[in-house]
Amino acid sequence: MLLRQPITLHTGTPEVRPDPVPLRAGPLTVLFDEGDLRCVSLDGRELLRRVYVAVRDRNWDTAAAALTDVQVIAGADHFRVTYRAQHRDGDIAFAWDAEITGDADGRFRFTMSGEALASFLRNRIGFCVLHPLEGCVGRACRVEHTDGSVTEGEFPRFISPHQPFFDIRAVSHPVRNGMWMQVRFEGDVFEMEDHRNWTDASFKTYCTPLRLPFPVRVEAGERVAQAVTVELCPGPTSEDEPVSARPTRGETDAWIRIGEPAGVLPRIGLGIASHGGPLSETEIERLQVLRPDHLRVELEAVDPSAPARLAQAGREAAALGAEVQLCLTLPREGTGQDGALSALLTAARALPVPIQVCFAFAEGENSTSAATAQRMRNWLAGMGRPIPLGGGARAYFAELNRGRPPSGELHVVTYSINPQAHSCDTRTLMENLAGQTAVVESARQICGDLPLAVGPVTLRPRFNPHLAAPAVPRPGDTLPFEVDERQMSLAAAAWTVGSLAALAVAGVSAVTYYETTGWRGVMEREHGCPHPDRFQSGPGEVFPLYHVLADVGEWPGAEVLRTTSTEPLRAAALALRRDNCLRILVANLLGSPLTVTVAGVNGARGVMRSLDVTTTMEAMRDPVAFRAREPAAIPPGPEDIVLSLLPYAVVRLDIRLHASAE
Repeated sequence: MLLRQPITLHTGTPEVRPDPVPLRAGPLTVLFDEGDLRCVSLDGRELLRRVYVAVRDRNWDTAAAALTDVQVIAGADHFRVTYRAQHRDGDIAFAWDAEITGDADGRFRFTMSGEALASFLRNRIGFCVLHPLEGCVGRACRVEHTDGSVTEGEFPRFISPHQPFFDIRAVSHPVRNGMWMQVRFEGDVFEMEDHRNWTDASFKTYCTPLRLPFPVRVEAGERVAQAVTVELCPGPTSEDEPVSARPTRGETDAWIRIGEPAGVLPRIGLGIASHGGPLSETEIERLQVLRPDHLRVELEAVDPSAPARLAQAGREAAALGAEVQLCLTLPREGTGQDGALSALLTAARALPVPIQVCFAFAEGENSTSAATAQRMRNWLAGMGRPIPLGGGARAYFAELNRGRPPSGELHVVTYSINPQAHSCDTRTLMENLAGQTAVVESARQICGDLPLAVGPVTLRPRFNPHLAAPAVPRPGDTLPFEVDERQMSLAAAAWTVGSLAALAVAGVSAVTYYETTGWRGVMEREHGCPHPDRFQSGPGEVFPLYHVLADVGEWPGAEVLRTTSTEPLRAAALALRRDNCLRILVANLLGSPLTVTVAGVNGARGVMRSLDVTTTMEAMRDPVAFRAREPAAIPPGPEDIVLSLLPYAVVRLDIRLHASAE
């Protein structure tokens, strides 16, 4: 039997990241987190999300940094941090020295001075600064350019398909009455992009304009020096000033308030397993508990195995009581692939379950064109029955936003989600959950009232849509590019709660999560995974996120209620109502314990079940027993429910409402 340390259940690895170090620069607080500055705040309200240095290769993959010689001197209202960072990944070899200082006047300065240790190709080396959505979206900002001119503008309300600001020397925005925060850049030319295009919940200002050719060859010995200075300064008063601080009540870490109805729960499905193996009887039994609405299968029409793959999807969907979502990439026109399309049509006609929707894509296109939609319509005509036609982007919303699909010719619009387009640490994954709601709001500006079928939603990218050169081979003891060791962890379950909440409240029609089995799925295969030393799952185990999807699958079509969190970077919740009952999933997004108060339930009574490090082993190895176990009574209280959540815990509350709460 596989032996795992309890910490492994948190994030899929026994490695423990050091806690961020809280620092203060006068009225500003900031966290020093393994080389980065995070959560720059004033009076408890986040003003900047992150300041960091990125080294990105020719394929836009980020080379991680290893830190040495870290020195932190923290005073009551000032600090100084120094360290050395080295990036070694493939042919990337770059090192730099950092100094970060903060003073009592609310000013800090972050400098980096680096040198290439070998010659390599890069797309970017240098600072990135993230402005959070809250307090920025739709609000005023001032941009100073390198020629000294100033643009009075605002952060975009809806997602800008291209950079909202270019040639940036400094950017400022109001933080409270008569006070602005200014971020000043040195050492390169900077510009800003709308990170929501990739479901990141921020606006990113970065160095080296994309209008310049890339990749660029960096020669051994070449030096790079940059600096970012952040300070508070007087500025004009805005009519729409942001709130100065988050509301807090009592001693609890976070409050969750249940609000008004926001729609109905989306239809939730799974992707067919990419490993290609069929489902066993035991796997089918366990997946049936999730009650998936559909199985999503992605096929290249010219792939000789596509008909068999489609037939497999049909058999497995039938066994699970689901339908098929077909994502079909057509070959370029004039390539003489009529035979392949004919064979695929024959397989589609023989499916034992309906095709719920067919999404049309084409080789060489980032987003569905009118011509591709028409070609797919012609192909679907051979089915002999009407099938809804879908389109959009196989990858990020950015592709859909920049290449608007012909929404007048489609019945459904789609795009996929993964939270690691730019950074892969767990904190960033949790921080970006709000970006999923923001994307839906902007997608509505493109497709109007057309249903949105989001998916697949995965932890890692399924492929790199920006691949400019063959990927550097990964060492044999590392996981494949598409696999995240957190898939089998509590952190992934907590993230799934946050994702469901973000998408359900936004009103999407359908969502496809992960895959059926394997290390990209909701459970491990019966014979286990190829690298149990790197992906620590046992044969046939379900992953913690399985139980999140099972809890939601038990309430199909339920009414979704809005939830608000006083600490959205720390706690997330999904609230459902059916008949006279509530089901609330509350997730701790942190790797440390958290006290959460659920308000707005009017003293109602019910039961609760915790999915945390103390219960997860049973939940993974014997999901039937775990789900059948008698839940605990919710501790009585005068009005609200107070929960003590272990790291990355998910608590399910089942509450019968009083008549006055209906």
